[in-house]
Amino acid sequence: MKNLFCCLLLLLAFASLSAQDEKKANELVAKGITLHDKGDFKGAIALYEKSLEADKDNLPALAEMAISYFSLQKYDEVVRLSRMAIEKHPKDENLESVFVIYGSALDMQDKKHTSVEVYDEGIAMFPKAHMLYFNKGVTLINLKKPKEAMQAFQESATVYPRHPGTQHAIAVCYAAEEQRIPALLAYFRFLILEPSTQRSVTDLAAVNSLLTQGVQQGGKKGDITLSVDSGMLGDTLPNGEPNPNSFQMIDLMLTLTGGLDFDKKFKNETPRERLSRKASLIFSSLSEAKEKGTNFAWRYYVPYFAELNKADQLETFSYIVMASSDDGDVKKWLKANEERVDAFYKWSAQFPWLD
Repeated sequence: MKNLFCCLLLLLAFASLSAQDEKKANELVAKGITLHDKGDFKGAIALYEKSLEADKDNLPALAEMAISYFSLQKYDEVVRLSRMAIEKHPKDENLESVFVIYGSALDMQDKKHTSVEVYDEGIAMFPKAHMLYFNKGVTLINLKKPKEAMQAFQESATVYPRHPGTQHAIAVCYAAEEQRIPALLAYFRFLILEPSTQRSVTDLAAVNSLLTQGVQQGGKKGDITLSVDSGMLGDTLPNGEPNPNSFQMIDLMLTLTGGLDFDKKFKNETPRERLSRKASLIFSSLSEAKEKGTNFAWRYYVPYFAELNKADQLETFSYIVMASSDDGDVKKWLKANEERVDAFYKWSAQFPWLD
């Protein structure tokens, strides 16, 4: 009985010591993260190593050390640490970030097929981890597999509708496929989520280019030329029936009304007013046909923008989308109407996206 009591005391003491070691290790990890955020990656790694001395298999230390080594472009170390973390903690819910950095390191080593396998392994464990889908999509783009990449980006957008990078990637993919209306909708969604960055400037330029596509003014008389793709005049299925997933009629209307840009009534409108007018045309058309299609663009984007139009949010939307422009009036409006902008984002946050 006395021996049993002594063994229990030893076990309790060991458990207390282990808890103290874990606490010390986590404190060192927190300090390491602070150094990493300041750009001192080597200093951060030194603290993570001390953390592992206190608690040999500490998962936060392994994960954060991998991230710091990634910043130093030491991808072999990232792979080693990621494998160790997965081996030591095979079912830990905090492994999500490890799979992300692991797959990214393999991609940087040009082991892209293995990278995709790692992302798929992570997705099997974390089916709601949008960054695994997103990074997988980026790798698939580099593997020249655009259809598979688009599927991954769409999964990312579905599980987490508020990731700007995903919306940007989807927009670029649609634009590459010459699907103008879906590309515009994805660019609009991106600019709502990320209205005022350098990337926003680039994407706003892409929006303006798509909105004016097929419309030119030239010649001595300033004649207007409209270029209409023959595909817009009739998009049908092999059996001759109309394609329910087509946006071609809306595309056609956008091109045909492009000539209004040079009409006396509209030639002096501001870029923001012009964007709002054309977005109104698109959204109104979507509202009338929102039950039409079954593909991702119809199911994901159309209900959102149709509802935006119905909720009388078009004006606020147009100012937000133009936030990265050099238009001083746009900036003044946004500053003077912060309550309307906040109301827009509150409305947007409550929208029931696909799940």
